[in-house]
Amino acid sequence: MMLGQNENQEELQLIQQKYGFDQPIFIQYLNYLNDLSPISDTHNSTILMAYPPKIKLYKSNSM
Repeated sequence: MMLGQNENQEELQLIQQKYGFDQPIFIQYLNYLNDLSPISDTHNSTILMAYPPKIKLYKSNSM
C-alpha cells in the first residue's frame, strides 16, 4: 500500500478520495474508460492550436 505499515484511517480516506476509490465501482469504471479516451483531456483551444492559420481562416469564412 502507498502508506506503508504505519497507516492511519484519515490518510487512507484521503488517498481513497484522491483516486476515486470511495466512489461506486460503476463510476470508477466510467472514469477509467474516460481516461482511456484520447480526447478526454482535450480542450477546444488545444485542437485549434493544432490547425495551421490558413485552415482556421478558411473554416471561419465558410461558416
